[in-house]
Amino acid sequence: MNAPATQSQLHPVVRFKQDLDKLQTAGELALPDSVPFKAFKNAAVVAVTDNPGILNCKPASVFKAVRTLAGAGLVPDGREAAIVPFKGEAQAMPMVAGLVKVARNTGKVASLWAEVVYEGETLEVWVEDGERKWNHVNEDGSRLDAMERGGEIRGAYAVAKLTDGTVEFQPMSRAEIEKRRKASANQKSDNPTGIWEKWYDQMALKTVIRNLCKRLPMSTEDMDRIMTEQDQPEPIRDVTPEVKPNLAQRLQQQNTEEAETPEQEPGQPIDGEILPPEEDVQDEPDIDPSELEFAEGVSAANDGKAVADCPYDDDQLVQKAHWLAGFKRQSKLNSEAGA
Repeated sequence: MNAPATQSQLHPVVRFKQDLDKLQTAGELALPDSVPFKAFKNAAVVAVTDNPGILNCKPASVFKAVRTLAGAGLVPDGREAAIVPFKGEAQAMPMVAGLVKVARNTGKVASLWAEVVYEGETLEVWVEDGERKWNHVNEDGSRLDAMERGGEIRGAYAVAKLTDGTVEFQPMSRAEIEKRRKASANQKSDNPTGIWEKWYDQMALKTVIRNLCKRLPMSTEDMDRIMTEQDQPEPIRDVTPEVKPNLAQRLQQQNTEEAETPEQEPGQPIDGEILPPEEDVQDEPDIDPSELEFAEGVSAANDGKAVADCPYDDDQLVQKAHWLAGFKRQSKLNSEAGA
């Protein structure tokens, strides 16, 4: 009688299916009710079957990508999202269609779309009757030929129409898009690499959509899903019986330790902390680790940058607070890890 195959002898795709079942049983995937586990699992299995390179990546990164997309309610079917291998790491890549789906599922967004602006094109923006208007045409004012467009991307813009008829518009220049790209954990080079190199137009569209969504009437949970980024730096548990604390738990534990054991003299500011005037202390923004700016701060700390490298100005108090909070906390974690 043949002995049953051990875990190491199983075909990688079979083992992947089993691991997905374990994640679901353990309640690790956090899929929204609108996405059946079977549909998500089937799409993930097709993805790794069509691209075997995914399962050659580090297992922890593969399941990080799976968890990331599940938490966002996005199916890795190549339309809503994809799992992309890059330098031995698997990355979750939400597609534009996936971000639009999340926004429309809120019930408050009737339509959401974005477009890039190529060289030889211009985006005119003005205010008329109290409303922002725009026109995207060739530089000579003629209409665009959709079949002839291409070349260097100059920028992008996103448009959302809410169910109450309000129209929101968000343009971003190439410089602004690049600023966002370079804040990502895997984009240290001046030139785009990995996902950004292969699909710069898609990444530009996603960047401007995320920027616009910050102004839309969306719940915190909806924002968490729409802001899902493929290069999140925070570690996620692998498929193993051992239970390790996630980022939120570590931050909570760290906050408790900081409250119990002050590390500085009374009245001395913590490096990277925003200290508003005393009369405005009650208006200091609450820090949310799920915000994109918080993740940017974490990435900056991991890249060895300084507090002075914060990309946000004093007139962007909320964004700056989140960036500095992420930078400070990750710097401390890095310091403790190297101690």
